[in-house]
Amino acid sequence: MTVRCVQDSAAPPAATGSAGNAAGWAWNKATGWISFSGANPIAKADAATKYAAKSYDKLASRLLGAIDRASGVLGRFARFFHLNYDYRLAHSGGHRLSAFFSSLGLSIKVALAQPFDFGVSIDANGDFAGFAWSDNLGWIYFGPDRNFTAEGFAEFGNAASSSAPFTPKTWAHYDQSLSPPDDNVTGWAKILSLGDDGWIKMSDSSVTNWDNKGVHIVASGTDLVFDGWAWNSAADGGAGIGWISFSYKTCDLDGNGTVDASEAGTTGCPVGPLAPYWVSLPGGSVPEVNHAPVVSGLSAPNWSYDEAGQYGARRANLRWVFSDPDKTCDGGVNDGQVCASSANCTGGGSCIADFQTAYQIIINTTDSLTDPLFDSGQVANTFSQYATTTLDWATPYYWWVKVWDHNGSSSDLVQYDSATDTNGKINSDPRAFTTFNHEFPDVSFKWSPVSPSKGENITFFCETCNIYTDASPDTAIKASSSPKNADWLWLFVSGEPASSGSTTPVAKFASNGSTVISLKLTDLDGYYTQATQTISANLKLPIWQEKKPK
Repeated sequence: MTVRCVQDSAAPPAATGSAGNAAGWAWNKATGWISFSGANPIAKADAATKYAAKSYDKLASRLLGAIDRASGVLGRFARFFHLNYDYRLAHSGGHRLSAFFSSLGLSIKVALAQPFDFGVSIDANGDFAGFAWSDNLGWIYFGPDRNFTAEGFAEFGNAASSSAPFTPKTWAHYDQSLSPPDDNVTGWAKILSLGDDGWIKMSDSSVTNWDNKGVHIVASGTDLVFDGWAWNSAADGGAGIGWISFSYKTCDLDGNGTVDASEAGTTGCPVGPLAPYWVSLPGGSVPEVNHAPVVSGLSAPNWSYDEAGQYGARRANLRWVFSDPDKTCDGGVNDGQVCASSANCTGGGSCIADFQTAYQIIINTTDSLTDPLFDSGQVANTFSQYATTTLDWATPYYWWVKVWDHNGSSSDLVQYDSATDTNGKINSDPRAFTTFNHEFPDVSFKWSPVSPSKGENITFFCETCNIYTDASPDTAIKASSSPKNADWLWLFVSGEPASSGSTTPVAKFASNGSTVISLKLTDLDGYYTQATQTISANLKLPIWQEKKPK
């Protein structure tokens, strides 16, 4: 099957509007001019005209859909009779639908009108978005953006759900860290009317003759100007529309206003006088670049003996450090945009250090992202830590974290890697932390008498003293000194004695008032839990003696 399209003008018409921040024209030999901004003549028409145009849009879309579905049959039929099958989308200022046959050829012409103002924009991340327009091809889609309405585009293909067909699967992107001659525009755009034959590749440094000749953006005065070539080839191996030029300088190499045969080469530059054209970002209108945040300092399990003893041993706190060199508008009309000062933030916003707005945590028992034990997905949260749900005992866990900043940019997915975990365990694999072997001791104690006096002997004893073992990680075993399975350490602030290792120590206090008593119970694995209480010693009662009156 051969697809033929014809240019309609030799010089670009003037652009009359923009829904994006790019302007100007690109050129293709087969299809003519491609506008990156422009007002829609139908947008100013009356309601009846708009309705009629939309109805014709739907009719044209259905016809093209039928053609696409039948393309295989038509292609075989055409090859059998040596027919030439072509269809053309030609903008003629209105909406025209016609079909005609010839004895040895089939041509289907459909006129599509622009449904409203359009444009291509590049945001602070360098991501392209929006639509360009070709009178002969219709809409060329550069990627989704919340600032662009999708009304009217459903008839020309489900652009919002489209994805680039090859690796990397990204829409067009401007990498401001690269400077020409490096091609700093990568990714894809899509001619919607051509379906999977419509993919446009912006650059490819792996292709020798294309390296440093793909689409790139350079500074020119106060503007940023496009240069270089993009390429479209049909998915079935056909020719597609071929090279797309983003500046007349790709053709008029010597800048004399005329393209000679040697300059034209095989890329489709028109030989002869050439009116200047280019795609640009007037005023250098790409917002200040938003750098991706960086996540570092991963630590785990951050679950202390005291926390394990109080809340249970089968948990972990996964922590990380968020960093971002940018400042961001917080609130106002420009909320989330990169800023240099609050003057860049209109509508009451303030320019502050960029901050974390979301994270994603992935946990697994193997060093693999496949079939993870847990994947939080993107969670809106400014905290740089995640408290796990119940884990298993004595088990290595691998984990990864990804963060998002206020602008919506994300970091890489970073894996935990530390030779020593915060619970003191050393793993054979530093990329994993290992949970505790079992639960920590249960500890509570009492004393008698309950309301002692200054200088009175007080006996302290366990109310609950249990330990756990590897063999019984969650089954309580009574702590015992014989046979010994635990150690007791009593501390008596201002007491006599100051400490004791007995299971039932006796102590007294030389002065009245409140004092602190603690018991630390440690099992044979070194896991301990400490309980603390306050005791009050009363004034010693006076000694009295009853005597017989005289």
